[in-house]
Parts: sequence; structure tokens; C-alpha cells
Amino acid sequence: MWEDHKRAQSQLVDLSELHTRFGLLSDQYQSDLARLDAISEAGFRLAQMPEESCPVCGALPEHQRDDHMQDTPPDELAISCATEASNIRALIEDLSETIRSNDIQIKAKTEYVQRIHAKLIAANNTIKDELQPRFQAVATRICELTDKQLVFLRALYLYERVGDFKTLLEVLAEEKPQKPDKDAFTKLGASEAEEFCKEVEAVLREWKFPNLDRVIFSESNDDIAISGRERASHGKGVRAITHTAFNLGLLRFCRNRSMPHPGLLIVDSPLVVYRQADDPNSDPEDEGFSTDVKEAFYRSLSAAVGIQVIVCENDDPPADLSANIIHFTKTNEGRYGFIPMVGGSQ
Repeated sequence: MWEDHKRAQSQLVDLSELHTRFGLLSDQYQSDLARLDAISEAGFRLAQMPEESCPVCGALPEHQRDDHMQDTPPDELAISCATEASNIRALIEDLSETIRSNDIQIKAKTEYVQRIHAKLIAANNTIKDELQPRFQAVATRICELTDKQLVFLRALYLYERVGDFKTLLEVLAEEKPQKPDKDAFTKLGASEAEEFCKEVEAVLREWKFPNLDRVIFSESNDDIAISGRERASHGKGVRAITHTAFNLGLLRFCRNRSMPHPGLLIVDSPLVVYRQADDPNSDPEDEGFSTDVKEAFYRSLSAAVGIQVIVCENDDPPADLSANIIHFTKTNEGRYGFIPMVGGSQ
């Protein structure tokens, strides 16, 4: 329908243009007809005029020369103009008939365009009043289903992943766990073990570890022995601080020999269980160890260069310690804790 409307409008424009051109042609015919009528009238009038003496020289008509008159005589010219005027009138009649036919077509096309335009308006109103609300409802429903589709796809993906994990768990359950073979690890050479133990021993001396003799490496349990005693045989307080010494000694060992190491050590509560010998809560295995180790521990770490050691501890370090000390207050003052409180102070 829309294409018919456009095509009819185009044809109507063409017909209107023809109507304008026909009008111009009719005006031209009328102008030519008026000119021919004037020429014909002048010819008849000239033919009816009597011959007279020359107004210039006074010569009689019989003495006048007419050999200079080469044009058509006025009476013949009048007849020719009348004939041409008759032809033009015939053309005007044909043109008038053509104009009437063109006007009829213009009227018909105009009515046709108006009818199609009315139908288009009615169709547009139908779309706006009836179809558009339905389309909007369908579009809304499609959006809702699209949102649900994403949820269902995610649920399907998770369901498949759960199935994969169940299958993996079943496979792992059927397999018997195998203990790692100690021979699979690279053995530490004697010279390397001795150098490593010297680093650990140097750390313990900086910390003023009591009754320190020598530190050696025990290949039977892959651990150190301090002053002839296995590290694991001490109480939990000494085990904690010597474990830190082990890790710090390893860091120094790697750094001094340009071996891979991040240069960072994080220690959790190395001193919280290390108590004085006269403390009733002290471990009997730690008897005889002085708390001077704690102060020496902090001062040794604060003087370290080229490495970073982060200590999470409950006991306060010395007040004059040169280090970056952050207190976790568990209040709105200062930093709440290691993990900041949501919506509260950092």
C-alpha cells in the first residue's frame, strides 16, 4: 500500500507538470493566432486601398515603378495567414482535448492518493492502538525470558561443573594416596647444609638465644639441631622462634648466594608463646630461656637491610624500635584489624 501511495504521488506530480506545460503551449498558440489575425487584417486592409499619386514625388500610379515589390501581395498574405490560423485553431482544439483528458487523470489520481492516504492513516492508527501494545507486551516478555535464560544457562553450567567435580572426586577416591618419596627431593650437599646452618646460627646469636653452641642440619628429619638437640624436641615457644630463625636463615642463605627468593618473610606469632622461665604458663620444655630474646629479636629484624619481614604478634615491641609498627585496635580509632572493617575505619 505504501508503495502504491508513493507511485501514485509520483504519477500525480508528472500529470501536474504536463498540465503546466500544456497551459504554456496553449498560451503560445493563442499568441500566434492573435498575431496571424493581425497580419491577415492588415493584408486585407492594404489590398482594399486605391492607387494614388506618390506622396513624395507626385507621380501618377501609371508612372510608378513596382519592380521593387518582391514580397507576397497583401491579399495573398492575408489568405496564407487565415489558412495558418485555421491550422492553429485545430491544434488548439486537440490541445484542449488533451488538457481535458489530463485534468481527468489528475482528478482520478488525486482521489486515488487521498483514498490510499486515508487507508494508511487507518492502518497507522490500528498499529498504534492495537498492535503496538501487543508488540510492547511481547518485547517485555522477551526481555524477561532473556534474563531468565542467563540464569538458567548459569545454573546449567554450575550443574555440569558439579557433575565434573563429582566424577573427579570419585576418581580420586579410587586412587590411593601415595606418600612422597624422600629420595625424590634433591638432597642438600654437606657444604651447603653447613653454610645454611651458619646463617641460622648467626640469626640465633643476634637474638641472644641462650646456651647456643652449634647449629647442624639433620638429614633424618630435614630439620636443624641446636646445641646438640633436635629443634622439634623443644617446647612450643622455642619451636616457634627457632622456626622463624630457620626461615630467616634460609632467606639470608639464598640472598647471599644470589639464589631465587622473594626477599619477603611473613611470620605469625613467633613470640606469643615464648615466656619467661618463672611464668606459671610457660612450657616446661622451654625452661631456662630468657625473654631478652624477644627484644633482641625485634632489634635484629629492624636492622635488616635489603629484605622485608612482616611480623604479626600480640606482644608489643620495644617502644624505641625503629620500624613500621601498626596497631590493630579493633575499634573505630586507628586501624581496626588486618582486614579492614566494612564501612568502618581502615
